Amino acid sequence: MAELGLDHSMKFLDEIDQINLRRRKKAVARAFELLDQDVVGKKIAVLGITFKPLSDDVRDSPGLDVAARLYNAGADVAVFDPEGNHNAAKRYPRLGYVQSLEEAVRDAEVVMLTTEWNEFKSLTPADLEPLVASKRFIDARNVLDAKHWEAEGWSFAQLGRKFEG
Repeated sequence: MAELGLDHSMKFLDEIDQINLRRRKKAVARAFELLDQDVVGKKIAVLGITFKPLSDDVRDSPGLDVAARLYNAGADVAVFDPEGNHNAAKRYPRLGYVQSLEEAVRDAEVVMLTTEWNEFKSLTPADLEPLVASKRFIDARNVLDAKHWEAEGWSFAQLGRKFEG
């Protein structure tokens, strides 16, 4: 294997896998931070649980893994994905799958974007403010303008960006 350079390729792929797992843990940790370390019974909306947008593929989906981790920690998780709910429910039937963005975020303590579907990338604070219980947002894909959300009074966290609380 070493002669073909496969040992380096395998090491590289393992390092990428480790980075992805740390990002999932970081997304969950951000939810805990925003909720003062207490997620039990708190509604968290997870937007997007497919591996990528324009797909129904949930195999090794970071969003689905994050949703399951939050559920296992005691959160009330509302999951919405334009295409992936059905397949995700086969893998994790206990999560709360809903049929619309509005239903997912209604009364949520935290909203978390985990797949960059166009309808999520175009969200504004004004879209969500009338629906959520609390103005807390985690952009796990780093696709939204943090400064804009923060200027509108939201606690806004992105992975790889220092969280100010």
